[in-house]
Order: sequence, then structure tokens, then C-alpha cells
Amino acid sequence: MRKRNHYRISKENFKQHKKMFKEILGERRYDILKLHTEKDMSYKEIAEIYDVSATRINQIVAQSYYLIEKAGFTIEEPVLDSSIDK
Repeated sequence: MRKRNHYRISKENFKQHKKMFKEILGERRYDILKLHTEKDMSYKEIAEIYDVSATRINQIVAQSYYLIEKAGFTIEEPVLDSSIDK
């Protein structure tokens, strides 16, 4: 399994700012980030739902974190993650 560093939002932080994140991200990005953050789904599992590649889900999650950070929210430190390969 290949390991990757990426940023992550805690479940508590995500739940606390749901409404704002949905405004910032739009429905699709928000739903994908919600599946990954709240439901602990891997990129591969989410990709199967949306009929896209796990790499595309990784890109969408990365874009989501960028947009959230750009809007002024603090993203947690990087964590070692292998969800793209699960």
C-alpha cells in the first residue's frame, strides 16, 4: 500500500462548520468530503459511488481543503493516509 500525506479535518470540526463548508464547496464537493470525513470512507469506496477514479476523488478532496483554507478555516496538520489505495 502506498502512503500519502494529506490534510484532514476532524469530524467535530466538520460537523461544527457543515453549513459554511457546504456554501464554500458546493453540493458535490461537500458530499464527497462528508463521506471521507464523517463516514471514514476511502477514496476508492467514494469513487465507486460516483463512478470516477480514486485519483479523481483525491483531487476533489484536495481542492476542497484548498477552498476551505482559502475561506479562512484552519486545516489540521497533515496525517499519513493510505485511503487512496484502500
